[in-house]
Amino acid sequence: MTPSRCFPLLVVLLPVLATPCSSSLDCQLNGECVQTTCRCDPGWTGPACSRLREGRSWVLWPQPEAQPRSASWGASIVHDGDLYHMYAMVVNQRALNGTYLTCYHTQGAQVVHATATNITGPYSLADVALPPETNNPHAIRLSTGEYLLFHMNDNNPELPLPRCTGAGDNGGCTNQRNGSTTPCGDVGRGTIGVASAKSAAGPWNVSYPLCAFSAIPNIANPSAVVLPNDEIMLAFRYNPGDPGEALLIAKAPSYRGPYTVLNPKLPTVGDQKRGTEDPFLYRSERGFHLLVHEYNGTQREWPYGDGRMIPGGHLFSPDGAEWHGSSYPAYTNQVEFANGTSILLN
Repeated sequence: MTPSRCFPLLVVLLPVLATPCSSSLDCQLNGECVQTTCRCDPGWTGPACSRLREGRSWVLWPQPEAQPRSASWGASIVHDGDLYHMYAMVVNQRALNGTYLTCYHTQGAQVVHATATNITGPYSLADVALPPETNNPHAIRLSTGEYLLFHMNDNNPELPLPRCTGAGDNGGCTNQRNGSTTPCGDVGRGTIGVASAKSAAGPWNVSYPLCAFSAIPNIANPSAVVLPNDEIMLAFRYNPGDPGEALLIAKAPSYRGPYTVLNPKLPTVGDQKRGTEDPFLYRSERGFHLLVHEYNGTQREWPYGDGRMIPGGHLFSPDGAEWHGSSYPAYTNQVEFANGTSILLN
């Protein structure tokens, strides 16, 4: 019998090469391009710096002892002195007998104000910053120390909003209250409001709805950044009909307006063309960024956690006018909590 002979099997593993970069745009403005390779900023990872380095998550609100049987979303946090001030939409959805009090998810919604000495909490309820029906708060601070709270007003005829004509430095807004007959559209049915205060603790003065967008259908989800000289850049959602929901960017010399839309429509993100909403606008040393909720897929089409689902999309721009959409998810629907538990969201 011929003795068997063993031959070593040589396996060569070739690295998966990323597309070489030529500028920080190829790194999604989340890093520098160094010798054709992206060096990502802290907080971002991946060959193109397209993925957030997600940490643990904390449940900030609601606190059962403060507002039992309630639900919340859309928190915005500012730091002032020794306190973190959080503003979040809260809707009391269940009565004592377990029945629902609301017909739709924002009915009866209000913006609550809670404070903590640590950004992760625990937060204590301080007061109601904006009464029903208001939601989707986004807080920013001007160089003067004045605080602004952009938000949505949601179809409450009793809401004390002024009449606006859309003309003049402040949008032609007066102190006349007119229920839901404002030229800005049905109060809340596509109305972005802005409130101002001298302190993060309030009290808040609802100045007016932003009449500049009265011709744009179903505006919502405002998010703003302060530019030099207290100019404002504002991101918001609207409904053009195709793909259903999309985003716009506007700019104004002050929060009172007038606002000018900088682009006809932002690009989509991901590998499909579906609705995009809930923008979070922020600025880095290289430009402007949007983290968005992207409807690129649902549980019926992709498994939980599949990258094609892309619940978290990323758009970036060097100047706020020309935007680029990422083809990769900034984060997925897997949430890891600080207490060691996790949840898959859809």
